[in-house]
Amino acid sequence: LVEGVEKVVGVKEHPVHIYINPQGEPLLYSRIVDLVRDVKSLTNVDSVSVNTNGVLLSKKLIDGLVDAGLDKINLSLNAMDKVLADKISGKVYPLDHVLKMVAYAKDKIDIVIAPTIIPGFNDDQVETLVRLAKGLKNRRFPSIGVQNFLNYKRGRNPVKERSFEEFDRMLAVVEKKTGVLLRKADLSFEIVNDLSPEKPFRKNDLVECEIVAQGRYSGEVIAVAKDRCITVRGSSKSSGMIKVRIVRDKHNIFLGVV
Repeated sequence: LVEGVEKVVGVKEHPVHIYINPQGEPLLYSRIVDLVRDVKSLTNVDSVSVNTNGVLLSKKLIDGLVDAGLDKINLSLNAMDKVLADKISGKVYPLDHVLKMVAYAKDKIDIVIAPTIIPGFNDDQVETLVRLAKGLKNRRFPSIGVQNFLNYKRGRNPVKERSFEEFDRMLAVVEKKTGVLLRKADLSFEIVNDLSPEKPFRKNDLVECEIVAQGRYSGEVIAVAKDRCITVRGSSKSSGMIKVRIVRDKHNIFLGVV
């Protein structure tokens, strides 16, 4: 993981912000503290953040992450109401525990409250979440980043997404009530355009690659060619070589079909 990050960082002209944000909960990774420490030590890495639902945070883990050089916790906290928090998570969400961990960590590290606002679910929670964020003591980064719920092909999709125009109007009302800026693109998480690694494949290329792992879904595998991962769909094999057609190459994220 660290070697892969180092290769990407090496082509960038600006200092790099690393977001540890996998498909799932990053704090389940047993070596998360080591990962933060090793990535933060790389040349030209400016900051390292972890995106988490907060369930696995503890005082010991927070102290370990801070000691390792973690700069920011992006907390996926979607409601200050316990019933709503449970409903959105689909499980029993330990809201009291998460809030205690926020209180413990806020003097040690920047915390960004990052709720996803789902139409008809937690619209009325935005103002309460903003007021929680106002009590944080961030030194560098904004204390809240409100996200618009979007429909995805393989997501849970309990409702239809709202337009960004409607979302913007909703945030404008909360801004007026709380005095907290929510809509400006330059709320500044210090993100700028930069160079990208050269792509070894392009869309429609035929590529022979080696299967190295199972994917998330049935018939999906992860394969490797030219030192890059390719998510492959439609595979009946779980190992060995496979020939695929690249159907997506955007942002150096490669998807292929058999």
